[in-house]
Amino acid sequence: MIIHLFLLSFFSTVHAAEPAAQPTYLMCKLRKSVRTVRLDKLNSGFEVRYSKEGVDTIVASGKNVDHGFKVMQNIHVNLEKSGWKCRDISSAQIVKETAE
Repeated sequence: MIIHLFLLSFFSTVHAAEPAAQPTYLMCKLRKSVRTVRLDKLNSGFEVRYSKEGVDTIVASGKNVDHGFKVMQNIHVNLEKSGWKCRDISSAQIVKETAE
């Protein structure tokens, strides 16, 4: 019985995963249209920005960043229900090249 408890404890520890990082930048496409949803963390809280047809709009802001992630998730779900395909581009970087 002691061995079984040890193994159960060991396997539950091994399989416990870190929670997945929540995306802070999504790019969604439908045919040739592109929309983005971005969460900007600020010193005073957060802003969620949604771009549609090239127009960037703040759709939510506040102090609790967790609320910002919920807003992003709601937008993401609604877009995908409408046929949009979204992907996480949080790690994308813009690099400015200099001419030599």
